[in-house]
Amino acid sequence: MYSESSTYLTERINNKSTNHLFVNPTYIASGAFGDVFKSVHLIDNQEYAIKKIPIIHQNLEMREQILQEVRLLAGLSHENIIRYYNCWIDNRTDFIPKTKLIKDSANVQSLDIITPALPQYNLYIQTELMQMNLRHYLERFESTEKQRKYIFFNTLKAIHFLHNMNIVHSDIKPSNILINLNKKNIVTHVKLTDFGLASVIGKPNLLLKYYGTDLYSDPILLDTDIPIPTSKTDIYSLGILGFQLKDVFSTQMELIEQTNKFKKYEIKTDTIIDDMISHDHEKRPDLKDILQIIPV
Repeated sequence: MYSESSTYLTERINNKSTNHLFVNPTYIASGAFGDVFKSVHLIDNQEYAIKKIPIIHQNLEMREQILQEVRLLAGLSHENIIRYYNCWIDNRTDFIPKTKLIKDSANVQSLDIITPALPQYNLYIQTELMQMNLRHYLERFESTEKQRKYIFFNTLKAIHFLHNMNIVHSDIKPSNILINLNKKNIVTHVKLTDFGLASVIGKPNLLLKYYGTDLYSDPILLDTDIPIPTSKTDIYSLGILGFQLKDVFSTQMELIEQTNKFKKYEIKTDTIIDDMISHDHEKRPDLKDILQIIPV
């Protein structure tokens, strides 16, 4: 953990920027619109995840989607959804990933919602910090069938909660599922994160054509000019995830190859998971039915 002298700490707290209260940022991942860091809070001395999202886009729809992420997340409370703590807007550049170059836009006239005098603004979202995402877990640890079922079931519960709130996530994939392990490397917590593409069910979302992940995205939406996600959009992605969690794949390449065969119906699981990726929305099962068939 991090500690500072009381005098310097007081100076940092008196600064108007919330960003000053976080130190030692370390880049850990990237989301649909920004980068994620872990950082220590000067007051409580705890580590948190901080998502940094540039808001320099002139496109009004893009800007609204970015703001919608934090608004949706702030209103959610569920054991399988990442816990939201705080957000703020700042023009500081403390949170810079060392592994990649961030290019700032020279044109900031679109930032009339804040103040257009400074060269860069970012939205920061503070959430709880988890140990790793699902992709890293599957690559680094030997998972049992029981553990994989536990992960899938808890992900289903998270999406079921969202759908009851009239929200579609639209970006379900292993990197957006976070987990914690105990000392025996057994999964103890499963939480959904990254609501950058989330929206109200039935609301048009053009960003899905450009920011979704093809391997997990509903092909029906990708083939339309104006994607309108529904609950069945998430069912498709959950079907892909369920297929990937049924077995152990030796490499990421093998996982992708087998997943593409599954998407083409060249291989089947002979379970309800097969119906979840139907090209007919009406034939995809509802989450309440899936939860009854796939228990922990």
